[in-house]
Amino acid sequence: MSSVEKNSDLKLKLDIYKDLLLRWSGSLNLVAKSTLSSIETRHFDDSLQLLPFLSFGDSIVDLGSGAGFPGMVLAMCGFNVTLVESDQKKCVFLENVSRETNTSLQIVCSRVESFYPEKKPEIITARAVASVSKLIHISKHLALKDKTRGVFLKGENVDVELQEISKDRVIKNSSFKSPKTYIIQYQY
Repeated sequence: MSSVEKNSDLKLKLDIYKDLLLRWSGSLNLVAKSTLSSIETRHFDDSLQLLPFLSFGDSIVDLGSGAGFPGMVLAMCGFNVTLVESDQKKCVFLENVSRETNTSLQIVCSRVESFYPEKKPEIITARAVASVSKLIHISKHLALKDKTRGVFLKGENVDVELQEISKDRVIKNSSFKSPKTYIIQYQY
């Protein structure tokens, strides 16, 4: 039995989220059509694999949230999450998911570079947004040096991306899902 199955509140929220994702995907390009048949494993489980890298009480800013991965799923797990998404239609979708699932979080419809939170987060997340070096560059103003960590879901080309940044601030972790994907931790 998975941890999602053990947590009935989370399972209910994810079921509602899945239904909304399927319903809205016809009119919005939220996720690749090829992944709609595997939402639980491809999107929910992918987001949930960040849990071992987080501590409850961490505030999280999720960059380029799109359909809400990983930020919306982490908010459903009880984290203090701010989603930053520049596409107005995707922000409306995220607001709908938040309302329908009764998930508390902040949604900011803005480019990352224009977002200045009152309090800097402990964690910055992103999935399928940009290279690691670009993520670091566009989010430096959000971070507290040596206190904020980036926790980024990355694909098989991550080694090329990591050549562009300081190795002493990076930990490369193998994904729990696939041998070709990684969880990159970056200490700002």
